[in-house]
Amino acid sequence: MVSYYGAELEALYAVLRELGVEVIDVAERGGGVTLAQAGLDDVDVCIAVLPPETVADLMAASTVYVEIGVIAARGLPVLIVAPPPQRSLPALSGLPVVSTSMADVGVLRLHVGLFVQSVSENVEWPTEGRPMIVPLGVAAEHRARLREIRGSPSARRGDEFERLVADLLRDAGAHVQTVTDDVLGEATAEVEVDMAAFVPGEELRLGTFLIVVKRGELDAATSRVAQEQLSRRVRQVDVGLGVFVYDRAGPNVEEIRAPMVFSISIDQLMDELEQRPLNELLVEARNRAVHGM
Repeated sequence: MVSYYGAELEALYAVLRELGVEVIDVAERGGGVTLAQAGLDDVDVCIAVLPPETVADLMAASTVYVEIGVIAARGLPVLIVAPPPQRSLPALSGLPVVSTSMADVGVLRLHVGLFVQSVSENVEWPTEGRPMIVPLGVAAEHRARLREIRGSPSARRGDEFERLVADLLRDAGAHVQTVTDDVLGEATAEVEVDMAAFVPGEELRLGTFLIVVKRGELDAATSRVAQEQLSRRVRQVDVGLGVFVYDRAGPNVEEIRAPMVFSISIDQLMDELEQRPLNELLVEARNRAVHGM
């Protein structure tokens, strides 16, 4: 754990205890550039808490940046937690950033939980943005998979359809992680969130988005209930957007909208991602979803 003197870490420590993570304060191993020689073989990840932009102790702030650089250079995954408001952080470009109040347990649980989960599952954490328009050849492979899924036995379609959506978003440049109950906390029975994701380099502008996937033909009643539940969950954990991806739409489904939820069919999503970057699509979607449009 890298932080500055006086940081409010109680909520973050509580979340890490829930996740079963043992915390070692950076001061136990050294400080500043001395970390370059410190033993870190027993350390798996680094969570670094930035001071507010108004912090008076510039020395403490500079020390945090130095320690982040040293730890990142030694190959450890680093998650940045930055209190809002936070301007762009060019010195930390390439590292995932969470902008949240240090007292917001729900937001910390989601973001830190996803980070720890990805490391424990040996999922590669992106270090820089990637091209975000799906190449035509890759898009054709996704469409072929979709045809195969639609023709497969019903028992297989749900998991296969969810994997297809995740792979499509990854090929469009997103980091996608399956969401477990301990990451989202309470009320997961009401809201079955399938995945969470973010676009590397867009963490401050877009933030994390939650994803719900529905296979088969979707009726209006199911769509309305699912979107309203996702909308509530988005507000509960304070993420940027809820993305509702469905297979086929029944009558009136496309007219249903919920605040902070972007609803789109898998065919429309494929078409969009062949034409423009994922971050552009999501920024426009979020602006519309804020107003339930």
